[in-house]
Amino acid sequence: MQSIKFDFDVIMLSEIWSYNIDLDQNLFEGYTFYYDLPETGNVGGVGIFLKNTTNQNQLDNAKIQSTACCRLQNVWLEISKGRQNYIIGGIYRHPGQDIDKFTDDIE
Repeated sequence: MQSIKFDFDVIMLSEIWSYNIDLDQNLFEGYTFYYDLPETGNVGGVGIFLKNTTNQNQLDNAKIQSTACCRLQNVWLEISKGRQNYIIGGIYRHPGQDIDKFTDDIE
């Protein structure tokens, strides 16, 4: 990231794994880290880093529930920078899950 010499407002990661969460939380100085980890197991997960210069609000009411037939993790955030407002989401669907069920949940 340092070699790119560009300050991203949003950095999204998938497959963050619960083993790495302590490292991930401190990975980028000047960012707030939002994440969702699997309820069972340690693999999967999604995380979003938001630069602290943005106004941020986590949208828990937009969260899609993970089920036995459609395991997923997701984070939804509302951010504003200047006069622009955005809603962003990070979604991780575990491999081998029912794609039709996943699509229905997203809709």
